[in-house]
Amino acid sequence: AFSVALAEEDGRTFVLVEDRLLELGGNGLLLDLGAVQDRAAPNADGVFNEAVGLSGPNGATFVEFTGDSGADQTDQSFATRVEVLAGPDLVIDPDAPLTLAEGVRVSLGGTVTLQAIAARNDGDEAAESYGISVFASPDAVLGTEAELIAGVAIARTEAGEAIGDVSGTVDSLFGAIGDAFVHVVVDSLGEVAETSEENNVATLRVQVTPFTGGDDVVTLPGASAFQWKALGGDDQVTGSDGRDRIAGGGGDDTISGERFSDTLIGGTGRDELRGGGGQDDLRGARGADALFGDGGKDRLDGGGASDALRGGGGRDVFVLGTGGRDRILDFSRQDRVEIARGAERFAELELTQRGDDVILQGDGLFARFEDAELSLLTAPFDV
Repeated sequence: AFSVALAEEDGRTFVLVEDRLLELGGNGLLLDLGAVQDRAAPNADGVFNEAVGLSGPNGATFVEFTGDSGADQTDQSFATRVEVLAGPDLVIDPDAPLTLAEGVRVSLGGTVTLQAIAARNDGDEAAESYGISVFASPDAVLGTEAELIAGVAIARTEAGEAIGDVSGTVDSLFGAIGDAFVHVVVDSLGEVAETSEENNVATLRVQVTPFTGGDDVVTLPGASAFQWKALGGDDQVTGSDGRDRIAGGGGDDTISGERFSDTLIGGTGRDELRGGGGQDDLRGARGADALFGDGGKDRLDGGGASDALRGGGGRDVFVLGTGGRDRILDFSRQDRVEIARGAERFAELELTQRGDDVILQGDGLFARFEDAELSLLTAPFDV
């Protein structure tokens, strides 16, 4: 006879048989969790005196353990009979369950193009006559709100074999803009008796976008795990009450960030960015843009063209560089200037009073501080 140790953790019962760690499932199945190696053995609550292999119906193999349980291993005699699992085990790789040709952004009411699913049979027997299904859902956990968007029938997958692709263009069936989820389920109808049913579902997070490429007027429903990105057209985008990341497209866009700390990025057109409340990061990109920080401590970077920057209330940072002739409309004593492109030292910059304005120039850089005095700009530079 040989000894094994029993332990319970979070309602799960484990058995250590020689160097193999096994789990007694609630249905009486013995799940092989692999060699223990350097792992500490579970606390012993019992010792099995004997393990006998038995044959069951339909070729099933069982192991019957007998012995004594209890802290002193004498309290109670018992016999436990568990099935040694053998069969197929269909698995979806959780790190790469599905790829979409559209990336992580899918259009509202449009289509998605499914590409390869990373799935395989990790068991020691073939799996026959089962299906793979793809669902669209507003929830991270697959539930009753999910809509079936694709499915394929699989005739047979040998042990150790990768499963064939599910691919093609299908209706997305996402009903609202915002973050949503694609769930991939292998053996979705439970047709295969597997050694484990815990690895059949994987989930891909996507963003359902309302942008069509035309002149879109959009109010975002909530903050997204991804950056919102407008397409072509002159768009009007209003952020949510959360921390938004919004990028303009190819047209002349107006983007408003609303309450919290947002990141707003212009596109290639003449864009207007309004931070709203919070500590906002406004980036004008390539067009001649107008940036308004509004309330809060904001960072305003017009980009490479000739831009107009107004910080609003708060201690703002104005980012200047070569490639344009920027206008700073409300510089105050509490604000700062950051030279991101051009001069590398403050000594390379020239400041002059020209009427009601202060002109800053040097090493390809030019900026006009309107209605400002030279005394405001003697030191507030980060070069």
